[in-house]
Amino acid sequence: MRKIIDFNELEKLYEGDSKFQQEIVTSFVQRIPDYFDCLKTSFYNKDIDNFLIYACQLRAVAKRSCVSEVHCLCTLLERQVTEEKFASATVTLQQIQKIVNRIQAEYLSYIS
Repeated sequence: MRKIIDFNELEKLYEGDSKFQQEIVTSFVQRIPDYFDCLKTSFYNKDIDNFLIYACQLRAVAKRSCVSEVHCLCTLLERQVTEEKFASATVTLQQIQKIVNRIQAEYLSYIS
């Protein structure tokens, strides 16, 4: 199973600043459940405006943290919701949930 966080890309992006890289990863791992909960809640409440804001925020944080799979899925999710393809969006949301669960399982113990 491949790693969720691309540490090679993180190294390039932050020019070897290992302390800052650790802060980025720690922040991402600690906050992604909250970001995702807001995203999921707004989706199921059909609060599309807030949903798009949360999806954009999660996408940006994932990109900054070199978690390309979440970044790509958020881009897809935004498009699906904008096009009112809610059944497809539900599947994409579930895919993101699985990644959130993996992130918590794989990385939370390293930063605690």
